[in-house]
Amino acid sequence: GDRDQIKAIAAGIGDIAIVNSYYIVNMLNSDNRGLFDSLGIYFPKDEEMGTHFNISGAGLLQNAPNANNGKKLIEFLVSDKAQKIYAHTNFEYPVVNTIEVPVELKKLGPYEADSTNVYEYGLLSYKAIRLADRVGWK
Repeated sequence: GDRDQIKAIAAGIGDIAIVNSYYIVNMLNSDNRGLFDSLGIYFPKDEEMGTHFNISGAGLLQNAPNANNGKKLIEFLVSDKAQKIYAHTNFEYPVVNTIEVPVELKKLGPYEADSTNVYEYGLLSYKAIRLADRVGWK
């Protein structure tokens, strides 16, 4: 997982790892913080795109037996209260841009989030899977 990748890079096994930021914060807040003495954190960006951020999604089936409660849950998940919990407890970047990013995440450095519409990911997933298979990625 992400922690193993960070430990491997710190041990000199490889040069780069792509990891979720919340693992970095959790490790910085633990006995593992010394691993980062020799590591840098970089949020990639170029002329075409910014940093990719994983998002959590929620959906509701048309025939859901408890649709009203499902809608309430989804509304809660994107509420200021829930987004603050995600940000300040899990150290995840909030999806609601009016929520203050926790200082622990700010310390990782500035970033520019990629603006690609999430819908595009689905359109390209078949090509991505074929590419991964072709190069033997596991």
